[in-house]
Amino acid sequence: MSHVYTENDILNIQNEGFNHTLPELCLNVISRISEEVGAPTYIRTPIFPKPQKRKKNNNTVFNNSLKAKEGLDLYFTHIRSNLNKITSENYEDVSSTISENIQLLIDNDAPSESLIKIANMVFHIATTNKFYSSVYAGLYFDLIQRFPIFDTMFQESFKNYLELYDNIGSLCENDDYDAFCEQNRTNSERRAFTSFIVNITKKNIISNCELFDLCWKLQTNFDNSILEENKKPLCDELCENIFIIMTEGYVCLKNEQRYASLNGKAQIIKNTKVKDMKSLTSRSLFKYYDILDYIEKQ
Repeated sequence: MSHVYTENDILNIQNEGFNHTLPELCLNVISRISEEVGAPTYIRTPIFPKPQKRKKNNNTVFNNSLKAKEGLDLYFTHIRSNLNKITSENYEDVSSTISENIQLLIDNDAPSESLIKIANMVFHIATTNKFYSSVYAGLYFDLIQRFPIFDTMFQESFKNYLELYDNIGSLCENDDYDAFCEQNRTNSERRAFTSFIVNITKKNIISNCELFDLCWKLQTNFDNSILEENKKPLCDELCENIFIIMTEGYVCLKNEQRYASLNGKAQIIKNTKVKDMKSLTSRSLFKYYDILDYIEKQ
């Protein structure tokens, strides 16, 4: 029968501790381990020699792998793995590896659908990771210089950017939870793409004027939407992305001739009362306070 501890037993152990004597066999084992670990000859981090590897001819391996779909998938996985581990610290090595793998695909006449698949994968990862947005923008800039397909893909997506605001969801956690999570993921990816656009502008892939025009369209959409009923989710999401462009992209916007007009629109929203607009929320209002505070500090 197991012993049952009462509340008083637990409190006594907590306050006074307890005595327990280990069996002699356990004490002998502990003593022997202690002596071995404390010995001068004991190696705490064992070193295992690496076997010598023979050099392989990458082109030969690649040519053989192209004969099977699995070979293409291996290259696809390798490129994706490097994309996911790239940082500002390892940028030179990892970006070079990614470019070389793409070049190998081209040099060995990989099917065009494989190149499109690779380009789509690179674009998706680069535009949906906001934390490393500047790093991915740098990588994408380098890839554009070598592979025209990446510029074509970006320009097409940039042209259709405003379509990302169609059908903005307004679910809450108590509704369909899976759909709610998907809605949050979509919003996060949209904001990451906006940040990517800002960073790619800094690389002169699009002009400061084009970035300004995009922000102006978002602001105009916001100004119109706050006057309508049931547009709060849209307005909040527009505001989030306007914030990204006007803060992260301030250096690109500040010298545009129309910048004062954009700044003036933000001032107007700041001085607007939530109750006076059908779809203006406190969340959006405070975001404009943050925008103007940021600009004032520059």
